[in-house]
Amino acid sequence: MLGKRARGYIEGVIASVSYGLNPLFALPLYATGMLVDSVLFYRYAFAILLLAVMMKVSKQSFALKRNEILPLVVMGLLFSLFCGAYFCREFLGKSLVVALVGTGFLAKRYI
Repeated sequence: MLGKRARGYIEGVIASVSYGLNPLFALPLYATGMLVDSVLFYRYAFAILLLAVMMKVSKQSFALKRNEILPLVVMGLLFSLFCGAYFCREFLGKSLVVALVGTGFLAKRYI
């Protein structure tokens, strides 16, 4: 059996590779005329459904504590802003996208 640290590294690599493959699946959708907003909506809708199934199978609670709500809302808004900026980078200036990405990473680190 793998140790927690080794398993964490492996899961991190899998997550990174999965995130890096997003354009492979998004580009054909854009070619059919699907908008960035629609691609992001369906991507996260399927992710939420998969996460809900995984939580239900492992019998984890869906409940949030009161002090967890505001940080989750803030991080969710920043992440959606980051995703929108990343996928619209051809329309926005590159410096604006870099600033938004940096702001998102800093906020996630300190919230």
